[in-house]
Amino acid sequence: MKIKKILGIIATLLTVFVVKNTVDAATVIQNNNGIFYAWGDNNYGQLGTGNTTNVPESEKVNLAQIAMYPSSPTYDAAGKFVKVVQVEGAIIAMDAYGALWTSGRNNVGQLGRGLATDAIAKKFEKVSGKYTFSDFTVSNSTIIASVKDRAGEFITFGKQTPNFNFMPQPASKYFDTLPFSWVSNRPVYYKKVGNNVTEIQQFEKYNDFTVKVKGSLETNQYNPDNTIGHVNVYNLQKYSGGKTTPDQRLQYFYDYDSTYLKVTADTKLDAEGFKSTVDMNYYDTKGFKTKHFVPTFQKGNNVESAEWIEDYSAKDGSKKTYTKKYDANGLVYPYAPEYTTDRNSKGGVWISMEETDYDKNGKKILYALSKYDQTNKKTNYREFQYIWLYSPLNGNTTKYSELQYDPTIENKQLRTVANGYSETVSRLRLSGWEDEVINVANPGNRTTTSKQFSDDGQMTNRLITYYDVKKVKTKTLYTKYDSAGKLISTETKTFNASGAVTSTVVKK
Repeated sequence: MKIKKILGIIATLLTVFVVKNTVDAATVIQNNNGIFYAWGDNNYGQLGTGNTTNVPESEKVNLAQIAMYPSSPTYDAAGKFVKVVQVEGAIIAMDAYGALWTSGRNNVGQLGRGLATDAIAKKFEKVSGKYTFSDFTVSNSTIIASVKDRAGEFITFGKQTPNFNFMPQPASKYFDTLPFSWVSNRPVYYKKVGNNVTEIQQFEKYNDFTVKVKGSLETNQYNPDNTIGHVNVYNLQKYSGGKTTPDQRLQYFYDYDSTYLKVTADTKLDAEGFKSTVDMNYYDTKGFKTKHFVPTFQKGNNVESAEWIEDYSAKDGSKKTYTKKYDANGLVYPYAPEYTTDRNSKGGVWISMEETDYDKNGKKILYALSKYDQTNKKTNYREFQYIWLYSPLNGNTTKYSELQYDPTIENKQLRTVANGYSETVSRLRLSGWEDEVINVANPGNRTTTSKQFSDDGQMTNRLITYYDVKKVKTKTLYTKYDSAGKLISTETKTFNASGAVTSTVVKK
């Protein structure tokens, strides 16, 4: 009889599951009824007793009861802990309902209660929030819990946030300079489809789910801006103060196969979640930046009020900058759901556009100001343009032009100032002919030019007439071209003071 009793005690001891840690570990055992008891070291409050007093074995505590029912001498046995692990002075436990509980040290964020801190928690707290779990594992003092009945979804916290290398190359060289990023031990939710992580959220702490950063992948999306085209879109969003709308959104648009980055978009949002500014950069297949685009928005909506653009497409070091302004109706931003291909159907029209050109040495060589018609929303044609040309050597103005446009004709150039001389220029194109009359104060530099065009726009005839300082015709040059634009013949005539032809030379 005594032998059987001894064997029974040994069998009970063999069913005991003991988990220890090298950092001031308590002793945790699970008896053959599945109940976890603990005693011993409690210097970080890891036993959840509300203090840091060590607990003798004779007063061992039922971890589930002290966590879930601390004020009751009895507890719901169905709510017992089913797994308990110690992590650097803390206890991490999962109950039978799939909730996570933590108590003790938080020096590497192992409590799942926000950033790592030297502060300790002397009582258990449920940190799983809205999630329930099927299991959790610990690796390198980092807890990874599997969300129950949702394959590929995980919660992680602790010493090291996993390295979410789900961005395609050459993403790394762009993501290294993000204005915000993952904090190494802040709690994180992530979702995997196959081997690809498609969504990440980083929280202040689990039990209030204040999102700090959220990342997601939308595969093979067709963006309505036809300059971006068919892309994979990676989104990162930053939140603050428990807001449900982000403060900032970063978007990375890759080509269909995710082989190169096409566009980055950094969007700042106001307190109501409306866009305030967007900063976009466009790249070619080799990573060369071709355009920098910064629209601004009216307050309280996503209607664009102005655009600023830098154009590097020449790839020789030169660039062009543009500033476009819209009327009070603004422009509905292309990424808004109400966007349509008719840019004016739900928005306003241009008021003005400024263009500034720089050479490869950064010297300004052109400034142009265009003003647009406000009466016809469909056409919104350019009415006036003012152009200044500058010397890259000293920055002095070398030429100034004023032009007036009309939708019924090609254009009418009003006035040009060049090389110190003022020119009055009128240019009119009607019925296939383009007539240009230039009245120049510069002696010997007065001409008239008439051009004739075919129906497909090819110039077929050109007549240039030269005058002397007394405005007397001295020479004409008449040129003919075939339908392909190839020179057929030139005819040069000279005139005397009375206007009579003195010579005619024809070349074919």
